[in-house]
Amino acid sequence: MPSAFTGIDIAARALRTFEAALNVTGNNIANVNTRGYSRQRLEIGQTPPELRWTLSGLTSFGTGTFVNGVLRIRDLFLDGRYLEVSSEAFRSQTMRNVLQTVEQILGEPGANAVSGALDAMFDSWNNLAANPADDGARFDLRMKAATLVSRIRDVHERLVTQDAMLRSQVTDTIGQINTLGRRIQELNEEIRRQTAAGADPNDLLDQRQVALDDLSKLVNLRTQPMQDGTLQVFIHNHTLVGQVEFFPLPANYDAATSTVTDGVRVTTISGGQLAGLFGSLNAVASYRAQLDSFVNEMRTQINSLHQTGINLNGTTGIDFFAGTSGAADLDLSDEVKADPRNIAAGASGAP
Repeated sequence: MPSAFTGIDIAARALRTFEAALNVTGNNIANVNTRGYSRQRLEIGQTPPELRWTLSGLTSFGTGTFVNGVLRIRDLFLDGRYLEVSSEAFRSQTMRNVLQTVEQILGEPGANAVSGALDAMFDSWNNLAANPADDGARFDLRMKAATLVSRIRDVHERLVTQDAMLRSQVTDTIGQINTLGRRIQELNEEIRRQTAAGADPNDLLDQRQVALDDLSKLVNLRTQPMQDGTLQVFIHNHTLVGQVEFFPLPANYDAATSTVTDGVRVTTISGGQLAGLFGSLNAVASYRAQLDSFVNEMRTQINSLHQTGINLNGTTGIDFFAGTSGAADLDLSDEVKADPRNIAAGASGAP
């Protein structure tokens, strides 16, 4: 038969187990607003029974309960889906923010945009055609053309500034990715050590998940859990965090192809803020190219026509616009800036 103290022992073990359960519950409540905290649950197990001989034979007597471990309540499938969705969401959000800025830079359509200044210049040309002897019409045309030049140059410079800002953000983002990768690798090492010792590294697992969540906002990634509790992290074909090592993401990039390279392997970036920045750089480059194409065509066509005319000073072959390389060097020609009478309004030179 069990001893007289067996019941006391069972009650004592039960009290210690229930105390641990209360501590776990209290910890859950205390961390209700802690970012990344996963709810925990106490696993209660039955202690090994005690076998004793009785009059009826060998009998098994229960000995109470014990703490079997503290489980971290987490849905790994949902965690994986969150990493995928978060990566795509931040790619789209980054591009949206940049394109909204570009939209403000262009300001189209509007009276204060390039199109408004272009319309005003062509109206002045029409007014000069109707009043070819009017010096005031030439002054007005020169002023409206100068306004067009100023707006085009302003848009160009702001797009160049935006490009430089985006490139700086790309460098910073790659640095943040590598910082988080190194942090995950450090947490892996501590998780491996505690797991090997038989502990439940729940808090470390939460910290690693927070780092993964932050990383998914910056770049596309996939993970591979290992038997020792560690987690490998991959960005396309690049291993960012191996089982025991950390491999930095290369800083050499090509925004046009949305890739980074170490000179040997090319890694495609398809998600997160980094992909959004690459897409934004391509969009800004496209708008700059379109602006340059428009300026070159406008300058060529107007200069070709203006060179055939004769101005009030009796000269011909004069350009109306100066410059050769898109919007960057667009300006009025020196002759037009020096004297509005150098603006040709006809083929004869007559007022």
